[in-house]
Amino acid sequence: MFTGGRVFITSISTNYLQKAIVIAIRYSAVRRQFGPENSSVQEIAAGRGIEVHALSSAVKPVCGWGARDGIQAARDACGRHGYLTAAGICDLRNDNDANCTYDGENSLLLQQTSNWLLSVCPGGENNI
Repeated sequence: MFTGGRVFITSISTNYLQKAIVIAIRYSAVRRQFGPENSSVQEIAAGRGIEVHALSSAVKPVCGWGARDGIQAARDACGRHGYLTAAGICDLRNDNDANCTYDGENSLLLQQTSNWLLSVCPGGENNI
């Protein structure tokens, strides 16, 4: 009874993923992450806290993904009613999903944090 619907949902999900991949590839082809180097700006940034940057790069993914997973669990707990506009869970999920990429994609931020940790730990990269 549900098999046809599940197959259809699989098809829709695959289609969404294909569209997202095309959009991301097109975007990455034109995006420039960093501008020209400016030593005075770099000195100011270093003076204001590489450590704060590393810590915020660690905390943001934990909170963003934690909220994402919690919202999904809440929606699942509500069954089909979790998808109703009146429940408000879909809006929460839509609003939070952007938090996983705003101000740095979470996976990349964790890589930055791990690089910082390796630089401050005794032995650094030799501990790997």
